[in-house]
Amino acid sequence: MAVADIKRVYIISHGSQKEEIISELQKVGLVEVTDLRERLATTDWKLLLKEWGEPELRELDKNLSELDHTIDFLSDFEENSSGFIAGFFSPKISMKKKEFESTGDFSDYKKICDQCNDLETKLNELKNEENRLLNTLCHISVWMDLGIPLEDTKGTEKTNIVLGTVSAFDEMEKDIIELASETYLQVVSKHEEEYHILVIYVKDKEDEITRVMKKYDFARVTFPELTGTPSEVRESVNERLSMIEKERRDALAEISCMLKYRSQLLAVYDHIYMDREREEIIKNVAKTDTSFLIEGWIKEKDIATLNQRLKIVSNELEIYTREPEDNESPPIALENTAIVDPFEAVVDMYSPPKYTELDPTPLVTAFFIIFFGICLSDAGYGIMLSILSIIMMKKYIVGPTGKKFLRLLAIGGISSFFFGVLSGSWFGDLFKMPAIWINPVDDPMTMLIFALILGVVHIFVGIGAKTYNSIMQGKIKNAVFDQLTWFTLLVGVVLIILAEMDILYLGIIPYVVAGLGAMALVLTQGRSQNGVVKKILFGFASLYGIIGYFGDVLSYSRLMALGLATVVIAMVFNNIALMTKEIYIVGTFMAAIVLIFGHLFNLLVSTLGAFIHTCRLNYVEFFSKFYEGGGRRFSPFRTSTKYIEIEEV
Repeated sequence: MAVADIKRVYIISHGSQKEEIISELQKVGLVEVTDLRERLATTDWKLLLKEWGEPELRELDKNLSELDHTIDFLSDFEENSSGFIAGFFSPKISMKKKEFESTGDFSDYKKICDQCNDLETKLNELKNEENRLLNTLCHISVWMDLGIPLEDTKGTEKTNIVLGTVSAFDEMEKDIIELASETYLQVVSKHEEEYHILVIYVKDKEDEITRVMKKYDFARVTFPELTGTPSEVRESVNERLSMIEKERRDALAEISCMLKYRSQLLAVYDHIYMDREREEIIKNVAKTDTSFLIEGWIKEKDIATLNQRLKIVSNELEIYTREPEDNESPPIALENTAIVDPFEAVVDMYSPPKYTELDPTPLVTAFFIIFFGICLSDAGYGIMLSILSIIMMKKYIVGPTGKKFLRLLAIGGISSFFFGVLSGSWFGDLFKMPAIWINPVDDPMTMLIFALILGVVHIFVGIGAKTYNSIMQGKIKNAVFDQLTWFTLLVGVVLIILAEMDILYLGIIPYVVAGLGAMALVLTQGRSQNGVVKKILFGFASLYGIIGYFGDVLSYSRLMALGLATVVIAMVFNNIALMTKEIYIVGTFMAAIVLIFGHLFNLLVSTLGAFIHTCRLNYVEFFSKFYEGGGRRFSPFRTSTKYIEIEEV
């Protein structure tokens, strides 16, 4: 349970072996390759940074983009039977290794991509045309009673024919007839307060009639691209819409036939994706005319395996390793037991540790399990949470981080079951079971005191971890003056509180311990300041930090509050179900619905609250005492896929 030893590794070989060695590095997955371009670009070695693989990378990126677009297009037409929960995991497709390796190259599937692009274009064109025709039907619908062809509404040599809408038709008609009695006006249709009218007038009166139309906000309507009467237009549009629907069905049938190639397209994508990663690594190496150099990081325990695997590929290579230098920042690789490993996800959410820093995961694990169990604290919910987590791990293909979270929840469910048995909570009070230890509903104060005691222990462990870090980094003065002094003061304060509560009597010893701790802080916390007065003033000011420690301890009261809330909400749903059961005929059914959905809701909300607040106690109250973070995870160059989960046979 520690940070793995990391070494700097250099691999030097003949240029002709480049492809084989890099391919083997990808298969073995033990080396994190460093980008030499950044480190050497400003040195005399920059002459070695000849460009390799740029055209290949561009071609691979183009192929990946085309495949990705085709896959997304086909995915829109695939029947999704994976269910609601599976959508959160985005599972990969399982494929035998032999089947994956036998998948053809991109050129074999280029035709499929082109066909899908053509079909997508066709569907888009049909959709656009359909929208345009539907828009035409909408506009033409109010002119169905117009008996003249629309192309004739342009007028004649001596007359103008105008279509339009107006609200005050009667008033406008009166004014136009008074002005030009030979004018013809016809109401074609009326929709709500709008009149859709036809106006025929002589061109000699155009200016006068136009002024009258503007007076009544007459809105002219034209159909420059349509021919025939409105009813004839409607008939032709409906015929074309029927043809569009047929063409769409034909296109969708073709797409359905294409769906059988989707898994192969996914495999081809991952093949090209792996090729691209190799080409990217090739860009990171330095080379001469006859040799090349790869620089990276490797776990010390994997050096022998790397030597063995690469020597099989070529004897014309040299592998050299060394310790990280002081100005280097090696990646971090954690090696924890199966119980502790899932809780690395909690640490990663905050920040991975630095290479020279203590791995906090084992400490986080112990307290996370306890805190999570207290917050959820129901035996029934614990069983459900563990079972659901295990089922999801078995049923769905999830990534490493997803597996860690599910295992974490399964362990949290076991802890909740344990504390639920102690408190006698089985879906609240649905099953009457006696409390073996503390029932937070009956004795909240005892539960609160226990939570605060856990907080004190948690903070002391944090100070102890900081002391360990300082000693391991050779900062003995910091360990004594910054951690041991605070530890002494806080121990004294705790002993004083216990004495005042008549729990423990040690005479004046608690006051002496607290006094020594306070005096040591006053004398040491200002040591970086200039002048005796400033040193003493800064020392006295440091004592104010005791308020922060009291605030941190009080923050652990949330453990009691969340545990109490889980039980009380469960009891509320039980009472509602009990009252609902009395309803005639449907009472039993409704009570069952309330119990099922009520407890599922409470499980979801309480689990989320337990996880968030447990993380918060670790991040804010615990990590602030010793942990810096800022490390970078060890990420070896290995075979990785986006869509396919390769099954080893």
